[in-house]
Amino acid sequence: MDKVVDPLSNLPSGVKLLLRNLHNLIPKKLSDNNYPAWALNVRTALAANLLLGWIDGAEKPPPETAEEDGVMLPNPDYLPWMIVDTQIRACLLAVISPSVHKHARGFLTSASLWDALATRYNSVSTAHIFQLRDRLHTLRKGTKTMTQYLDDVASILSDLDAVNEIIPERDVVNAVIRGLPSGYSSLKQHIRLSPVEITLNQLSGWLNAEELNLDMEHKLLLGEASSTPGVTALYSAGSGGSARGRSDDRRNQGIENTIRFSSKIENLGKEMEKLTKFRDDIKEKVEGAKGEGYKPKPDVIKWIKDVHELENEWEVMQESIAAAKMLSYKCCPKYSLRLEVSTQAKNIRDQFCKLKEVGENFGSNLVVENYRVKKVEHIPGPSIEGQSTATRNLNKLLRLLEDDEVCIIGVWGTGGVGKTTLVKNLNNQLLKNVPSSKLSFGVVIWVTVPKPPIDIRKIQAQIASRLSLTVDNEASVESIASKIYQRLEEEKSFLLILDDVWEAIDLDDVGMPQPEYPARSKVIITSRFWGVCKQMRTNIEMKVLTLDEDESWQLFAKNVGDTVNLEQIHPLAKEIARECDGLPLAIIVIGSSMRGKTRVELWEDALKSLSMSEPHSKVVEDKVYKVIKWSFDSLESQDIELSSEQRTKHVNKKRGEIQSCFLYCSLYPAAIPIDDLIHCWWADGILGEHDTYEEAYNRGITLIESLKDACLLEADKMQILRPVEDCVKMHDVVRDVARWIASTSGDEHMSVFQAGIGLTKISHIKISASVKRISFVSNKIECLPDCFMKCPKTTSLLLQDNEPLRKIPQEFFLAFPALRVLNLSKTGIRKLPSSINSLCQLRALILQRCFVLKELPPVANLHNLQVLDCENTELRCLPQGMDNLSNLRLLNMLVADSKSISKGFFLKFPSIEILNMSGSCLGATYFDEISSLHNLTYLSIKVDSSSCFNRDYMWMTRLKGFRIEVGETSFNRDYTSMSIFEEFLIEIRESLLYVPYNKSMRAIKVHKCEIFSKGELSGMLQFASDLYLHECMGLRKLISYNTFNGLKLLKIVSCSCSFGPVEGGSGKYDPLPNLEYLDLYSVNNLKSVSDFGQYLGLRFSKLGQLNISQCYSLTCLFNDGGACSVQCSSSDQAAHFNSEIPRVRKLELNGLPKLGTLGEPQSMWEYLEELKVIACYGLRKLPLSIQTSKNIKIIVGDSYWWSKLEWDDDNFKSNLERCYKEL
Repeated sequence: MDKVVDPLSNLPSGVKLLLRNLHNLIPKKLSDNNYPAWALNVRTALAANLLLGWIDGAEKPPPETAEEDGVMLPNPDYLPWMIVDTQIRACLLAVISPSVHKHARGFLTSASLWDALATRYNSVSTAHIFQLRDRLHTLRKGTKTMTQYLDDVASILSDLDAVNEIIPERDVVNAVIRGLPSGYSSLKQHIRLSPVEITLNQLSGWLNAEELNLDMEHKLLLGEASSTPGVTALYSAGSGGSARGRSDDRRNQGIENTIRFSSKIENLGKEMEKLTKFRDDIKEKVEGAKGEGYKPKPDVIKWIKDVHELENEWEVMQESIAAAKMLSYKCCPKYSLRLEVSTQAKNIRDQFCKLKEVGENFGSNLVVENYRVKKVEHIPGPSIEGQSTATRNLNKLLRLLEDDEVCIIGVWGTGGVGKTTLVKNLNNQLLKNVPSSKLSFGVVIWVTVPKPPIDIRKIQAQIASRLSLTVDNEASVESIASKIYQRLEEEKSFLLILDDVWEAIDLDDVGMPQPEYPARSKVIITSRFWGVCKQMRTNIEMKVLTLDEDESWQLFAKNVGDTVNLEQIHPLAKEIARECDGLPLAIIVIGSSMRGKTRVELWEDALKSLSMSEPHSKVVEDKVYKVIKWSFDSLESQDIELSSEQRTKHVNKKRGEIQSCFLYCSLYPAAIPIDDLIHCWWADGILGEHDTYEEAYNRGITLIESLKDACLLEADKMQILRPVEDCVKMHDVVRDVARWIASTSGDEHMSVFQAGIGLTKISHIKISASVKRISFVSNKIECLPDCFMKCPKTTSLLLQDNEPLRKIPQEFFLAFPALRVLNLSKTGIRKLPSSINSLCQLRALILQRCFVLKELPPVANLHNLQVLDCENTELRCLPQGMDNLSNLRLLNMLVADSKSISKGFFLKFPSIEILNMSGSCLGATYFDEISSLHNLTYLSIKVDSSSCFNRDYMWMTRLKGFRIEVGETSFNRDYTSMSIFEEFLIEIRESLLYVPYNKSMRAIKVHKCEIFSKGELSGMLQFASDLYLHECMGLRKLISYNTFNGLKLLKIVSCSCSFGPVEGGSGKYDPLPNLEYLDLYSVNNLKSVSDFGQYLGLRFSKLGQLNISQCYSLTCLFNDGGACSVQCSSSDQAAHFNSEIPRVRKLELNGLPKLGTLGEPQSMWEYLEELKVIACYGLRKLPLSIQTSKNIKIIVGDSYWWSKLEWDDDNFKSNLERCYKEL
């Protein structure tokens, strides 16, 4: 029998904690008088347990039912929400008093209960506040003691505080003195006239003392006083006389005492001023000595600090002194207050005398110790003299040190690129006479940061040693940090150089004062990791790049010596230097290791070892390979969303993940397409399990960025047919190190690296049965062996970029039973063998750019396949067994024959996320099937025009990108049966309408269709950002049906519309208000872009790029007056049109023989940055001036056109010469 699960056992931890601690968190229940305080406690408790959304409406209830396959079923999300809400409602009811319960009945949710209580008790609290304020202002002391009276005041203030009502302290003081009886009139008068703001605490003390004095006076008048000798001395002028006489005597004595009191205070003030001036004189001497490199004595520093503290204490006393003087002229002197002030004054005078004596004993020769710290210490290291790249980097660093905006500088780059050498040269440069006072630091501190884990003590020890600070080895990190901080605060400026930082260091923990604007003090860090620089809040990050080929050779030859000039060795030396790929560390170490070696055999052996990714000597291994391996060992994915405890548990797993990804990159010889790389990582299992392709792809991008930040990968581009694809690449030496690591890491990363070495066959390659991955990428392999040795553990087989490969043996794939990744892209294969159907573990089959591949064998057994990429192949029809590939997440297959796609085909792939089936034209039925794929995020298809009628396109909101072609194209793409000229013409025609592949693009391309008469396409266009039209009519009818806010790009090819005046003028609203890019090619009959805008009702208010080509009737771009100088139906409409002047930033013009002007006014072109003009020889003048051309960066055109341009001002032409680039 199944165990019944209690739903309450799955309550969120926040609810459980709230239930457990409810009465501790909310000790007072809601009553009629405490709503604000109670509500604050409740909100705080709920917020602390992440439950506030249930009462403020943020956590809305899910629907009770949900539709699944057309059937309404109970929503599984509703019950957990209802349970939590019920528990919160129960908690609210538990913390309200019985008198409130009657107002809390009948509410079904905690939010409705909360709103009802707030509505009721906000008004109740307001009335209660009025009552409390009235009580405060009408309160009287009467016969109560002063303590009782002040307790009553405190009780009222406490009640007001409970309802969040704040009364200004001045109002409270006025209310208190208003309630005092007439016996306190004199005190009340002095308080009201006091220029000093009096606090309630001060008033309370005075009132208690006044009550005591009044009581004493009353007893003396009655003859009942029995004072202590001290009190009698204060209150009695003699032992005899009447009570009235004694009162007069006391008053007279009070006046005398007040005079003496004021005189003493005044004298003490003058003496304090003298001490302060004396302190300032000594401080000035100390500062002067510090400027000369001397260090103040500790007792002098302490004395200055003590005087400053005494001065502050004296300033604080001034308020009490003023109050004592003010209250001293009553009939009874304020003994307690004046006694307190007198005691404080005596204490200050005693300290004053001591400090004065100590200061006078210093003498002029004993203010500072005769001790000096060198501003800069020489750091041994190689010179960069004669190295142009390194010298440029050094000069850039010096400029940054002079920049007041820059506080912390990050210098980063791959291991061995010369970061440490650069900053050592910077340090030593500061020893010389620097050209700027901003480069004259009080002290320059060099710290070589220990390898992880970070040891703050070791960093502090180096800083303390540099500053000659004596620190106790047993002292805490915080104590040492405090000493370092205090010492550096004495410097006018400092420069801290932290070399070789592997993990972010908290400068506060070290004790370094944080540099602030204007930055006189600076911090420079060097690191292999860009992320470490950002974590340390660098203002600028300067990447140190590798050397170019000429500089590499010069540095290599310098380290080798004259041996490189030997005839037989010179070409080998050139090859070895090239293998170092510009990495200074490798160049220096390898060059030095070959110094003095004249035997050709040694050079040949070294070159072979390097080409095989092996260190040719122990020195190279220790000083190059192991140095770079440190970066590999330190790799760790940055999961900032994990808690520290979770991070500790997962760190090894994550580090293994990114390390495996790095080693996988070494299977490639050059640029690696990012999409292909992530597909291989995912399919090989390196990225772990992910619910969706998108999650896996995002994870892959994160790891690539981490490897780039660690300088283990570099960004690159690759031209693949028309698009430029984002790629990454490995530095040659880094790749060698990666392969060396893989070869020494056991079976887990055992790989065969035979990429990019010109192989034509692989029959003689030794392959272990334990090999994990095999790479024959970028060779010239013509055939594969009929019998390949068994590789039971191989998960990745990379054979792409072997164009001579025509055929694969029938049984070849039987040797790889565990294969998960197979890449055969850019090979000459015409078909695959049937043995591919035996690869049951295969996750990714990549066949891009196999231009003669026309068929695939049955694939029914590839149940685990998730990526099938057959873009740019000649596949005519679908392979058998496609229906079984239900786990596919990415399908990229441009089959030419739509008849091979059976009805219901797309419904076989419920997990599909990326679908590209744009090779054949699909009908309405297939369009409906695709719309039901709920996991789909990117779609690229071609549909016939009938598919656009009467459709609900709301499902397209799920797509993050799409590329949809409407209408049949007549391009024949069977390259095997056409001439070179025919192939060239088709390539030209296709390039005009080419839509680049971009997962975020939302493009629609229409061919030869007239489907706009009733707005058939407008529903789909609501979701598009780009629209491409080829030989289409009726555009004006299309956009007249709606305003397309999302459309940003419009490209029109081969249109023969008439752009005459439109009946009734242009529309009131711009149908394309966000159009940024307009491209017109072979638009016949078009005389100006203004005509085009008027015809469609466009304003061009956001147009930034304009391309116009082969429009042979075009005479100008914009008519005088702006974007659209048109025949408008009203003057207001005309004014609106003319005010919309485009702000074109990029303009390309090609093949416009009649074009004579771009258009006026000149202000229209003040934003222009790039201008390209080809075959527009009628354009003789540019509508630019010195004022309107300030943003121009580049002008491209042929020299004949440029020479024929007419200029109003020769100086203006000279200014633009700097921007001109000949075509």
